[in-house]
Amino acid sequence: MTGVFGIVLALFFCAGTPGWRVDFEGDGWKKMPPNRDWRYDGGKLAVANTKFYVKDGALVVEAERSSGSMMTMPRTDLRKYPVLRWRWRVRNLPPNADGRDLKKDDQPAVLYMGSGGLLNRKVIAFRWETDTPVGHTGKVLYAKGIVTVNYICLRNRTTPVNEWVEESVNVAEIFEKTYGFLPGPEEYILSFGGNSQYTKAHTFADFDFVELKKADSPKKGVQK
Repeated sequence: MTGVFGIVLALFFCAGTPGWRVDFEGDGWKKMPPNRDWRYDGGKLAVANTKFYVKDGALVVEAERSSGSMMTMPRTDLRKYPVLRWRWRVRNLPPNADGRDLKKDDQPAVLYMGSGGLLNRKVIAFRWETDTPVGHTGKVLYAKGIVTVNYICLRNRTTPVNEWVEESVNVAEIFEKTYGFLPGPEEYILSFGGNSQYTKAHTFADFDFVELKKADSPKKGVQK
């Protein structure tokens, strides 16, 4: 996973617009991380860090036998803007990766929402997997139980590579249902990640945009 707080973002607080949105456009993204609002969360001991850079207006996640993420703090009220929406694609998949097997637990792309302190982190992860069934949920512990990650497999090899896909989830509802609380605007982060340390793969994935917005309907949970 990854630590972080990053760039000058496009913030929208007017009626009819997202509460927070980033498009990875503009000169500010020529360096990574773009500024103090974003930060790398490193990888694991003796494992290379996943690379992040912007190309053609998209955030590239390049994982070469690596693990890690890049994080930012939206500072947005999740009760007003509970829906997390983004567009992503994978360009290749780690072979035989499967979140159900800790020895194969790699993903070319994952979007995290997490809260908590250094000794007690609670995280929801939305994953693009290889062999893990779509809709599968699981729980993993990292750093001797300090970090708890509940994950959802949104995509796998049944979605073609090199095709953009848009997702929309009620992240506030999912997080509160999972952990029993909803963090305030200054108490959570979003982070982008990729992992390939177990399969020894070299993967590429892209994020086109990500935003937090008002709910369009009373639908619960994952909104398709």
